[in-house]
Amino acid sequence: MKYWGLFIGSNYVHTLRRYTEMKKWFKLILFIGIFIGAIATSKPAVMASELPFAVKTILPSNQVNKLHTYFDLKVKPGQQQTLRVTLTNDTNRTVVVKPTIGLARTNSAGVVEYKNAKLSMAQNLKIRLDKILTTQSTITIPAKTDKVLNLQLKMPKTKFQGVLAGGITFEEVTKGKASNPTKGMSIVNKYAYVVGVVLREANTPVKSAVTLNKIAANQINYRNVISAQITNQSAKYLNQVKVQTKITKLNSPKVLYNGRLTAGQIAPNSVFDYPTPLNGQSLKPGKYSLDLVMKAGTEKWHFVREFTISGQTASKFNKSDVTIKRDYTQYFIIAGVLLLLIVIYLIYRRLKKQDKKYQAYIAKLEGNQENEA
Repeated sequence: MKYWGLFIGSNYVHTLRRYTEMKKWFKLILFIGIFIGAIATSKPAVMASELPFAVKTILPSNQVNKLHTYFDLKVKPGQQQTLRVTLTNDTNRTVVVKPTIGLARTNSAGVVEYKNAKLSMAQNLKIRLDKILTTQSTITIPAKTDKVLNLQLKMPKTKFQGVLAGGITFEEVTKGKASNPTKGMSIVNKYAYVVGVVLREANTPVKSAVTLNKIAANQINYRNVISAQITNQSAKYLNQVKVQTKITKLNSPKVLYNGRLTAGQIAPNSVFDYPTPLNGQSLKPGKYSLDLVMKAGTEKWHFVREFTISGQTASKFNKSDVTIKRDYTQYFIIAGVLLLLIVIYLIYRRLKKQDKKYQAYIAKLEGNQENEA
């Protein structure tokens, strides 16, 4: 009986140990499963910030539309004028603001920008707003204070038709550590506010003129596109812009890529590089045909152009396109599943080894009991 009691006690201890082991391994498996799920469903965080200052235009007497909060001015050749903007700092600290004067340009999304100097302008632009409107480089606004910024406008003596368009970008500048310690401190721009500027000498309507120039493979945010260079040759905004593109192999009816813009705007005398996305497909060298239809209000333009993609260009862009077979999520999931299988195997092998030891121990006890009997 003493052996039988020992047998029951050892069986209980063994079961308790196995339960403890299983509980430990279950926690590990659960952790791995949560880790895999986090990889598969994670989303980037979004951060937001607020402007530490307010901007208000002081509209002059030659403002065309008093309801507009931007400068919409009727000017004359040779005219000189001071434009004024009130900057308000309601914070408890001093704010330094940098005003920058830029041209109205059109980005690849069909949105007008006023600061990105990398965006191209039409070659027929003769008078540039950033050359005839000037101001100081920075303005310091003490806490709980208003400051008036003066901008000097000096019109050329030559007449122009249509509108000259641009904007004044106001940015807070703060001191941050420079990448090169020997250069001390660098200015880091954090916030921005834009005031538009539109100048005209007459209200005479200007005829729209649009051309399609270069067509080439390109990339936007490391994604392959076919860019069609649409140029607004007229000194007027093109509003309610719609673009539709179809790209085929030369002399083939099959549409390979297509694009659609439903509500865009093109700045006066600016270049609009409209991108047709490839949506993760690789660029392939060869000859192609682009069919492009563009509308602006009631006006319409239709272009058909041939273009070529070289092998070198295709290879260069395909290597850096992040959407071409470079989604590493599946690899993380596969690695996690493999790790899970390895853990399960190790648990199985460990338990099997413990069972062998236990069976050997029980056999030994039973053998001793038979010998005593």
